[in-house]
Amino acid sequence: MTRRYCILLIMMFAGIFFLCPSVVLAEEQSAEGVEPLTESLLEEGSAEEPAETAEEQGPVCEIKVEGNDSYYYVDSVKQYGVLFTLNGKKYFAKADGKLAKSELVLIEGEYYYADADCSIAEGIFTNKKGASYYADNDGVVNTEAKILDAGDGAGNRVANRTGQLENNKFVVSNNKTYYVTTKGKYMVGVFYHPNGKYYFANNEGQIITTEGWRWWNDNYYRVTTGGPLARSTIVWADGKYWWINSSCIRETDSFIFVAYDLQRLRLIVNGVEILNCPIVSGKPSTPTPKGEYFQVLGKSTNVRLKGDDWDVNVDYWVAFKGSEFGFHDASWRGSWEYYQGRYLVDGSHGCVNMRIGDAATLYAYARKGMRVVIR
Repeated sequence: MTRRYCILLIMMFAGIFFLCPSVVLAEEQSAEGVEPLTESLLEEGSAEEPAETAEEQGPVCEIKVEGNDSYYYVDSVKQYGVLFTLNGKKYFAKADGKLAKSELVLIEGEYYYADADCSIAEGIFTNKKGASYYADNDGVVNTEAKILDAGDGAGNRVANRTGQLENNKFVVSNNKTYYVTTKGKYMVGVFYHPNGKYYFANNEGQIITTEGWRWWNDNYYRVTTGGPLARSTIVWADGKYWWINSSCIRETDSFIFVAYDLQRLRLIVNGVEILNCPIVSGKPSTPTPKGEYFQVLGKSTNVRLKGDDWDVNVDYWVAFKGSEFGFHDASWRGSWEYYQGRYLVDGSHGCVNMRIGDAATLYAYARKGMRVVIR
């Protein structure tokens, strides 16, 4: 090999060494897990989310007050004739753009009521005239006779034929009668009416108008024709007599009843009338006490009765109030004296005078604790 040829080989190897160090370094870096610069920049750029555009954020919806009226805008454009929801409330922009306010509006065949704040009412509401109505969860107002139950969120209410929830009156809905108090709330069970009478309504609020017994809260009540309950009276039902007290409760079928104005006494035992006879009660200055919650306290025979200006003996004595008032015979009276108005001119000192035969019958059937009614 010549000297020139050797020098040429040395120069070729030297050129390869100086030209290739970067390639070797890149291979070494890749082996150590270091990514090339170009790939790193691409991955960093793809991790960033692009900013949302105004279109992707949705329209800007708002209510603006202009003078005395409110309007609905979407992206600064006023809206007309639209029912919309904003911040959880419904509103209605009328044909002129104004939001409905304190008024009833008709939308696609359904009625809605816009309150004073322009929002569509839901549930029970009162309009500007003071009348109450009901709107469902969509805001649709009921405009017909309807029973509103718990499922409607109203609970035991009845609307009349126009949908109104009335106050303190009888309401007829679907041929059934109800009594409502505040905002159409109907009564259930036994209740008192301002007309001075009691009525009975079943669990659905319907007032019962057919004569008969009704069971409520462990007591029987007597419905009379038309609906009023029997009260403080004697009732003939089921083949026997019953006493109905001032609370309209069927109390007993054994009692003594004195009709003061008629001056008559009736003795009922186990529903059977044993005695119906005339009496003489106390005179106006010493009247016989009235009431319906007296009872037989005891009875005796051959009793001496004595007062400031009397001293008499009686064969039969049945006490009903303390030791001062009772039923007894009056041998000093003639049978002709037992007429309706006698007590006004020659009444007793407060006891109930009876003919001796009638007093004997009363004594025979009277039992301690038996109800005594004088009215």
